[in-house]
Amino acid sequence: MAELKTVDLFCGCGGMSLGFQNAGFDIVAAFDNWKPAVEIYRMNFNHPI
Repeated sequence: MAELKTVDLFCGCGGMSLGFQNAGFDIVAAFDNWKPAVEIYRMNFNHPI
């Protein structure tokens, strides 16, 4: 089965992205406007934010 591609909107620090990743989804991008959360997200994931 192919991985489902996912985009996380209003991602915060990445809790939902982590759940998607653990469930086998392919996260292609994430989006948020809050700089402190984006900085944490970048430390935890390699895909674009």
